[in-house]
Amino acid sequence: MIPRKLSLTNFMCYRQATVDFTGIHVACLSGENGAGKSALLDGITWALWGKARARRDDELIRLGESEMEVDFVFQLGSDLYRVIRKRRAGKRGQSLLDFQIQDSGRWRSIAESTLRATQAKIERVLRLDYDTFVNSAFLRQGRADEFTVKTPAERKRVLGEILGLDVWAVYEERVKERLREVQQELNLLEIRLGEIEMELARRPEYEAQVREAQAEVEELSAALQKAQEAWQAMEAARGELRHVQAQLEQVNARITKAQQERASLEQERAERQARLAQYEEVLAQAEEIEHGFAAYQEALEKERALNEKLSALADLNEKRQRLEEEIQKARLALETRRARISQQKEELEARLIRCQEILLQAEEIEAGYAAYQKALERERDFAQKWSLLQDLEQRRRELENQIREERHALEKQRARIAQQIEDLERRQVSPSLLQEYRQVQEQIEALDRLQETLEAVREERERLSDEQAQLRAQNRALHTEIEKLKERITALESAQATCPLCDQPLSDAHRERLLAQLREEAEEKRKIHRSNRERLEAIASRIGQMKAEATRIQRELRQRPGLQRKAAALENRIQDGEEAAHQLREIQARLKEIEATLAENRYAPEARAALGEVEGRIAALRYDRQEHEAARQTVEEYRPFLEKKHRLEDARSERAEAEDRLEEVRAALAQLEAELASEAYAPEARRELEAVLAQAAELGYDRQAHDAARAAVDRYRSFAEKKKQLDLARAGVEQEREALTRLEEAIGRWKEEERAARSRQAELEEQAQALEQRLREAPAIEEELARVRAAEAEARRRLGAAQQRLAACDALQQQKDRHLERQKELAHRRGLYEELRTAFGVQGVPAMIIEAAVPEIEDEANRLLSRMTSGRMHVRLETQRETRAGELRETLDIRIMDELGERPYENYSGGEQFRVNFALRIALSRLLARRAGAQLQTLIIDEGFGTQDAQGREKLVDAIRTIQDEFACLLVITHIEELQDAFPARIHVTKTPEGSTVTVI
Repeated sequence: MIPRKLSLTNFMCYRQATVDFTGIHVACLSGENGAGKSALLDGITWALWGKARARRDDELIRLGESEMEVDFVFQLGSDLYRVIRKRRAGKRGQSLLDFQIQDSGRWRSIAESTLRATQAKIERVLRLDYDTFVNSAFLRQGRADEFTVKTPAERKRVLGEILGLDVWAVYEERVKERLREVQQELNLLEIRLGEIEMELARRPEYEAQVREAQAEVEELSAALQKAQEAWQAMEAARGELRHVQAQLEQVNARITKAQQERASLEQERAERQARLAQYEEVLAQAEEIEHGFAAYQEALEKERALNEKLSALADLNEKRQRLEEEIQKARLALETRRARISQQKEELEARLIRCQEILLQAEEIEAGYAAYQKALERERDFAQKWSLLQDLEQRRRELENQIREERHALEKQRARIAQQIEDLERRQVSPSLLQEYRQVQEQIEALDRLQETLEAVREERERLSDEQAQLRAQNRALHTEIEKLKERITALESAQATCPLCDQPLSDAHRERLLAQLREEAEEKRKIHRSNRERLEAIASRIGQMKAEATRIQRELRQRPGLQRKAAALENRIQDGEEAAHQLREIQARLKEIEATLAENRYAPEARAALGEVEGRIAALRYDRQEHEAARQTVEEYRPFLEKKHRLEDARSERAEAEDRLEEVRAALAQLEAELASEAYAPEARRELEAVLAQAAELGYDRQAHDAARAAVDRYRSFAEKKKQLDLARAGVEQEREALTRLEEAIGRWKEEERAARSRQAELEEQAQALEQRLREAPAIEEELARVRAAEAEARRRLGAAQQRLAACDALQQQKDRHLERQKELAHRRGLYEELRTAFGVQGVPAMIIEAAVPEIEDEANRLLSRMTSGRMHVRLETQRETRAGELRETLDIRIMDELGERPYENYSGGEQFRVNFALRIALSRLLARRAGAQLQTLIIDEGFGTQDAQGREKLVDAIRTIQDEFACLLVITHIEELQDAFPARIHVTKTPEGSTVTVI
């Protein structure tokens, strides 16, 4: 990077300045102390990197201004680049940055979209950052001999700082921290692996328990299968018995029905036999009845003519008789139905009695069944609790492991924080530093107040100057006006009768009055003029005082930049200490928090809360194995009530059905009784009979004649009736005989039905007795089933527990494999970290870098030294030295040789020592620039020429001239006038009240 042009606007002490470096190869940057020589270099560094000596950008803005700008043009290779950086002050200050390249004589922006990206691009182009530049291209005052006069150990430290090797110490500390963490984790892994090994050693025991439990489970499962088959057989027998009993009830119902039907038919048979006997008896009197009926017919013939009505009445009587017979048949049918329904009522009442016998035991059965349900629910609750308990125990073990791991992590973090606290405590702010900073701040505040006073003086001076100018202008105007008034007064005094101004007639009184007004006006203006003159004299005196005061204040304000720089440096140190203190408080608070967390067991709160919840849930379960077993026994004790409960429910259902049916039967029977009692049967026949009786009543025949005719008819009436009976018998005898034949067949069929039913009844009773005999074995089978089931459940529990322990061993084996793999990985990492610790240590990579850098420094220094001494002097750097014991020790010794041989550094003259120092410093600068990837084309030397005598300064100038061809631009900063003419070009800085100025000579 070769500077070409620098333009400053309101930057530090410069209001407006431009430095053109074109054509400058070697130049002296001269000027008084504090004139602003170093500010030019700050302008270059701030333009390129945004950094300068000030702590904040706003401190670089010239006092009284609100914004600044630096425009810097430099050459790199064959290209010209331009950087424009601006800053506007304020609470929300704003910075602008533009990066340009010259293309065909015109500037073209190559800036990125953001300021940070543009800055990164500038550094990529330069291949230099700020720190590398100020340590390579800028030889600061007092740094030339710091390398040669140090001890070998300090020399190595200085070289390490120049080469940036301090970062390797940071790497080494980080590696040590990682190594400690790895070792701690390895220790924890060894402990955990020991615990796992102890548990895995019991695996054969757990496997034997699994095999034993598995065999027992298989044996008991087979026994349980047999017991369940036997119990299922008993259940099948119970079901079959219920089926047989149901069939038996059906058969009994069939027998009862057959008996009832047979009795009804036998009753009907008896009735028909009686009617058949009657018919046969009537048929036996047939001849007699025929003769009597003939006489009756004859009597009727004789009587017909006299009693036509009697014939009609006979028809009505016949119809009435038919209707009465029909009514009688209806009544007989109702009575038959009443008998059948009465039989059904008796059967239903018998069924209700049987149900009632079972229902009488309802309370006992319900109590036993409720006890069975309660015991069963209790047993299920215990089984559920047992299953949940197993899951909770597993979860508790997992949470305990998680809590232990978090404690190990906190302990590791506590050790790391303790080391950080030690580092931060070393960076604390001392009271003396704070006192010094307060003193500097008080001085700066006093100067700020002086600056405010100066500004106030300047403002008052400007105001008084403006007032002075106004008063002078006003007095000039007043003087002109007074002269004009004098002329008017003179004219009036010499005037006669006419006004000399308007040529109007003028009386003496009018003239005197006008003269008085003009004289009064003139005197008033003279008073104002005198007052203004007095004020001007006072203003002039005050302005003189303010000039003296401003000069005094400006003289005192010259020390302000130095105090501000000192305050910035102290503030940086204090800020660093405060940051360290803040970090220390935070870290100490964090350490206390961690220690309190460890002491109070507040780590892993979620896991602990979960563990507490799990333990609470375990405690809340209140699982008791003995109570669980007692619950199982209680279930088996009350299990018989389950079957009784079924029978009770059947009885309740059957009773309800029988009661409903009985109610229907009773209602039907009551209805029949009511119909029979109210004679509501055969309503049509009864209505016709009423109609017949009504017609007979309406005949209106003569009773006496009718009685006489009836007397004759009555004598033979019996034959008429008998004739009817005879006709009825003749017609009904065959019907009755056929009906009797059918009844005999039906009675035979019902007898056969009853016989078959009784045969089936005997078979079913025999089957029921056999099943009941078989069911007497049910309690023993139930007891055996309960015993085998309990034993099998216990065996399965033991098998599950053994399998769980074996599964835990499998999980531990996997955990062991992971831990071993992790241990192997950590061991490998520990080896790497140990190698890195060695590599990052002073005997590692830093030593190799120094070893590699020494030949470059030696070659470069000897090249320069040879040119400065015409080949007389030579320097050699030794990195190892043999001790008296014959061992090699790391060192960094400087060996200087001339034509007289090798002599210690102290035995050389001051000029010779300076050449050696200068050559080594230039060599170090070139090394640093090359390692940054940049070419050192510009060199700025600020080496304190004032500490040298005349001969030393001459030798220094000679040394600079010797190396001037090595650089495209070489600038030497000095304030000594006798050296200013020793260089071909001079850039002179002059400080003025309006700001520093720059002149290129």
